[in-house]
Amino acid sequence: MSFTVTEAYPRVRYEIGNTEESYFTIPNDWTFFEASEIEVYVDGKQLTTGEYAVSGANGDGGGTVTVLNPVRKADVLLRRDVKSERTTNFPNSGPFDVEVLNDQLNRLVLAQQDLEAEVGRTLRFSHFSFPENVNALGDVFSRQGRILGFDNSGQPFAGPTVEDVAWLVDTARERGFLAAEFGPYI
Repeated sequence: MSFTVTEAYPRVRYEIGNTEESYFTIPNDWTFFEASEIEVYVDGKQLTTGEYAVSGANGDGGGTVTVLNPVRKADVLLRRDVKSERTTNFPNSGPFDVEVLNDQLNRLVLAQQDLEAEVGRTLRFSHFSFPENVNALGDVFSRQGRILGFDNSGQPFAGPTVEDVAWLVDTARERGFLAAEFGPYI
């Protein structure tokens, strides 16, 4: 099957209110080959493939996710994750199937889009910065309302709560350790 891959951001989020929802639209600019390339998260928890069904695979673009247990008052995230794999070997000489080549090239472009989206959601250091490898931060619930900190080796961590830092600043200001002209945030 031959198709054109357009630029697409492979994540879409739905904020569900009081009404139960079980059908979620996969954007038309998403191309994917297999249902297993669509991941579903409800309030940060990844659903297993038995908890939802996907229609629209095979490179047509778009589709639908059906969550088997309807959700309400939740955040639902659909994420495309095309595996970076080479599934075809081409002969060194002679004819080969151009459609298979196009599918393989499309798969690589889709995987590259997915990777670019993941990298765009990360903390990044300059090319001349250390450490070489950075530890992952915890999930959203372990980071909420916390100050981002860096330890002595430069690794990020979720620090004290914003309320604790505000209390410390207010206390230091009350006791004369901070001048009032530093403003409300320091």
